[in-house]
Amino acid sequence: MPNRKLNSSECELAEPHLPKPLARRVCRRSCVEWKTSDWSECDSQCGTGKRTRQVTCHRKVTGQMVENKWCLSKRRNLTRPISEEICQNRPCYSWTSSDQWTQCSATCNGGYQENIPRCTFASSSTRQIVSDYLCRDLIRPQNQRVCNTQSCIITQFFNSTRNHIGGIRGRGGGRRRRQWDVGPWSSCNVPCGVGEQYRTIRCLAILRNRIIPDRFCRHLPQPNRVQQCFQKICSPMWATSAWSSCSSICGTGIEYRGIACHEINNNGYLLQTNYSNQCDPYRAPTTRLSCNMGECDSFYIWHVEPWSKCSSDCNRGEQTRHVYCRNRQTLSPVHDALCISNKPVTRIDCYGFVFEYGQSVRRIC
Repeated sequence: MPNRKLNSSECELAEPHLPKPLARRVCRRSCVEWKTSDWSECDSQCGTGKRTRQVTCHRKVTGQMVENKWCLSKRRNLTRPISEEICQNRPCYSWTSSDQWTQCSATCNGGYQENIPRCTFASSSTRQIVSDYLCRDLIRPQNQRVCNTQSCIITQFFNSTRNHIGGIRGRGGGRRRRQWDVGPWSSCNVPCGVGEQYRTIRCLAILRNRIIPDRFCRHLPQPNRVQQCFQKICSPMWATSAWSSCSSICGTGIEYRGIACHEINNNGYLLQTNYSNQCDPYRAPTTRLSCNMGECDSFYIWHVEPWSKCSSDCNRGEQTRHVYCRNRQTLSPVHDALCISNKPVTRIDCYGFVFEYGQSVRRIC
């Protein structure tokens, strides 16, 4: 008997009763999509830089964040949005040393001259001199060099002899019985570059061999209490950028920071635009830290605050930060036990001789 199509009423009246197949059912496979955060600020204050954003996988219906593997599945064919891109800021102006120097600050015993820098603009592979006004917001470098290093001892000897003879020949016998007592020079007050030395100057009563108030020697030329000194050329040093946030807002990620070797001028200040390859690689600061803010499907996640400054200015120290567990939705703090056990590190070693770029006005130890 040939098959023929029946209408719905005939099937409903058929004996025995025929259950009608389902025409629609709920799909058990959750639909997912990529979501992105806002772009970060450009990591370069001028010229070409890079900016980043977070890219995470979410359920479409509930908005719940899930592991990236669900969006990366080949059968879904979802294109992952880019997480970083090139950005452009204002042109890069900087102070550059010139061949012009100020007059020497001393005629003997070593003085210093200061370089007169010029504002320049980096264009491809060349630098062009522009108006100093364009560098008004930048710290003007203090590049100095030593000059007139010949000794002043001979000059001071003849001057003191002349004054002594003049005191004997002059009227007032009391004056010839007093003189300035000069102490030894202190060591230079900086480990490198141009610094200062100090010594004590006291009025001495010669016959009684005792120190008297300075007013009794005011008729005599007073020797210098301070003089310039030069130790050695300052060696290049490491400088760091600030730590980034974790590269993933959930699951395993990385915190990172940039490092670079910079020259130090003779005043002991880091030159941000002058790079070097002479830093000790074994003392290079750490550039990466692993991090895990929490499981992507958890209601609780770790929150980290910025690192503190190094506890030591010149030697090995410690940096700390506050880390606590909080509710993902309300952002309110909760007990740490609600977050995963691998809490982000709260302490790291640091070295006081390492500069951060925001501390460019700090002198080395």
